[in-house]
Amino acid sequence: MQIHKKTHPIDHTKKAIFKTEYSCDLNEFEITIFNRNGEVIFTTTDINNWWNAGHMKSSTYFWIIKGKYKDNKEFTKQGSLKVKYFV
Repeated sequence: MQIHKKTHPIDHTKKAIFKTEYSCDLNEFEITIFNRNGEVIFTTTDINNWWNAGHMKSSTYFWIIKGKYKDNKEFTKQGSLKVKYFV
């Protein structure tokens, strides 16, 4: 599973999404996004449900993705991403 650590701008109204892209079959998927204080700000088990960061402050956020491939092999990936708005 490849994770592309970037937000994709939707339009000029400060809407941005964090999107996971994958090229393998998955049995299970869960993503959780945390703020700097460790508070959960987003979680989903739907790989097509993207995080809209447009309402968040410019900051660094942390994510953990857990799941299982079709062969039931478990995986965990983690990382961070920066949300930054320019005026």
